[in-house]
Amino acid sequence: MINMRMLGRAKRFDYVLMILLLALALVGLVVLYSATRVMPRDNGDRMFTVQVICTIIGLILAVILAVMDYGMFKVVGPVMYSLGVLMLIFVLFSPKLNGSHSWINLGGLGTFQPSELAKVALIIIIAYFLEKFEEEQGNRKINFLKL
Repeated sequence: MINMRMLGRAKRFDYVLMILLLALALVGLVVLYSATRVMPRDNGDRMFTVQVICTIIGLILAVILAVMDYGMFKVVGPVMYSLGVLMLIFVLFSPKLNGSHSWINLGGLGTFQPSELAKVALIIIIAYFLEKFEEEQGNRKINFLKL
C-alpha cells in the first residue's frame, strides 16, 4: 500500500535528471558497442554484455538512492567508512592482481576495487562531520578547517 510519505518522495523525484542519466548511459552503450565491433567476436560481445548488466544495476541503484531517505546515511556513513578503510588496509597485504595491490579477488564473481567504496564513504563521512560540526557551533569556515 502506498502511504503519503512514498507519494511525497515520488512527487519530489527528479525525472529530468533520471531521463538525462538514462540517455547518457545509452549513449555510452552505443559508443561501446561500436568500439567493440572491431574486436574478436567473443571478447567484444562479452565486454558489451558485462557493461549492459552493470549499467542496468547502476540505474536501479540510482533510482533506489533517489527515493531513499537521506537521513539513513547518518547511520550507514560511519560503518561504510570503517569498512572502506579496513578493505584498503586488507588490499595492501593481498596478492598482486592486475599488476597492483589494489584489487580483491572475489572468486567466480570477479574482482573488486575497495577504493571505489572508499571514495563514496569518504564523501558521506565528510558530509556527516560537517553537519555535526555545524550543529555544535554553526560556523562552517572554522568547522571545515577542523576536518
